[in-house]
Amino acid sequence: MRIPVLLLCISITAADWPRYDTTAQLPKDARARLDRNLVVTGAGCERTQLRLDQLREPREAAVAGGELARLLKVEDCGVVCLLRGAPIALVVATADLRRYDGDTIDAALEAGDHSRVHAAEETLDAWYGRDCSAVELGFITYGNAANVYWVHPRSGERHMQRRLIPGDEGTVWLTAGLGHRFVVVEEASGETLGEYEATHDAIHSIVAAPRPISKRSAEQWKRTEDDLRKFEQNRANRVRRTWTKRGYDRAPLPPALFADVATYWYNNAATCLVYEEWGSDSAHVNWWQAVWKSNFSAPRHRRDVVPVAAFARWREG
Repeated sequence: MRIPVLLLCISITAADWPRYDTTAQLPKDARARLDRNLVVTGAGCERTQLRLDQLREPREAAVAGGELARLLKVEDCGVVCLLRGAPIALVVATADLRRYDGDTIDAALEAGDHSRVHAAEETLDAWYGRDCSAVELGFITYGNAANVYWVHPRSGERHMQRRLIPGDEGTVWLTAGLGHRFVVVEEASGETLGEYEATHDAIHSIVAAPRPISKRSAEQWKRTEDDLRKFEQNRANRVRRTWTKRGYDRAPLPPALFADVATYWYNNAATCLVYEEWGSDSAHVNWWQAVWKSNFSAPRHRRDVVPVAAFARWREG
């Protein structure tokens, strides 16, 4: 039986995606960071592209060819999701964070196994929904209590998600799809405090923390600091070094971990500076020997690696 030419073209022609053959060609901002969220597969993977076209919006798409395809390991129609804000220099490590390594649709189709094609489509869909289409959003406020609403993309109707109470302990975390929109409304007045779109893992400061103002005199602070310094030095001298063989040796940080933390920091450093809630008349010790901003309000799945952000910030200056 002859297949109509038009039908044949429709069945095998993928969308016109931009192609990049080197990391230097990837779209980037002035600080050499990826300027958009991308889903990438290899050249000649039309069926994979067609399937991703049904899943990917609002994430943009690209084909990797040449050296870039080899670096991203997508020559055989694998798929990776690259994160907005990721350092171009660490794009390969970024790819390892969200990589599809299941059976590919194109390979199953080439084998002529339609059950395998269907299974590959389901596996790709599940991976994309889990690893590529969702982000975590945090909301923190030091103002009055507020409510976080999800905004319906078509009707604009607001749907209550969580109540936001002041302080770090009241931080709200939500998992959201890329492109989803949220508004934060002050509970008492009904005033809209902010509108936010989910474009990356983020932490949003709704009402910034006031800087503590002390009523102590300079002389009082000098005595407090001297006493605290003596106390902490005496305590440090009493520490028994019982660490493991590794101890405080330097160890290489996995590139994927560093890329993840550096990306998170870059995307949030300008919009969220959370002060530690120490009060205005307390003195505390900080043994860091380099100046760095802290952002400990990381998504729940990153809480175990957040201290690395200090190193990420120090490296970037």
